[in-house]
Amino acid sequence: MKAAYFTEHGGPEVLTYGDVPDPVAGPGEIVIDVHAASVNAADCKVRSGESGIKSALPYVLGRDFSGVISAIGAGVDGFQTGDPVFGVCDVGQEGAYAEKVAMDASLVAPKSATLSHVEAAALAATGLTALITIEDTLHLKAGETILIQGGAGGVAGLAIQVAKHHG
Repeated sequence: MKAAYFTEHGGPEVLTYGDVPDPVAGPGEIVIDVHAASVNAADCKVRSGESGIKSALPYVLGRDFSGVISAIGAGVDGFQTGDPVFGVCDVGQEGAYAEKVAMDASLVAPKSATLSHVEAAALAATGLTALITIEDTLHLKAGETILIQGGAGGVAGLAIQVAKHHG
């Protein structure tokens, strides 16, 4: 399959577009045919080696994706081949800048028919960050007041919507 990857850390010039092995769905994993992937600020840090993440080279970047399931590993329930999904790769195990990506099924969600693949890919990391912050970290409840700065940005804009949803 084709992918954007690097074999050494550095600037944008280290990125290569070429062939890498197709991923295989291991236990608990699914393989997604990637239709869209988003670009994150973290990509530059990983590529340059400044992220502190130690990963085997060659390395395929890309955290957020949307696509269609093409293979399902053992022990995966709730998904079928052909399902449209979106998700965010685990830190240190990226790979969405490729035609296919193998992912832990717990990091993938069904894509709404009301969203395009591009919209869903743009939603994954920012949406997850907003949800974790509002629900898991702050445990925001109806009737509470919260100040969210930077509301025009991706994470903060979604955090405002999540907080409003919680009342």
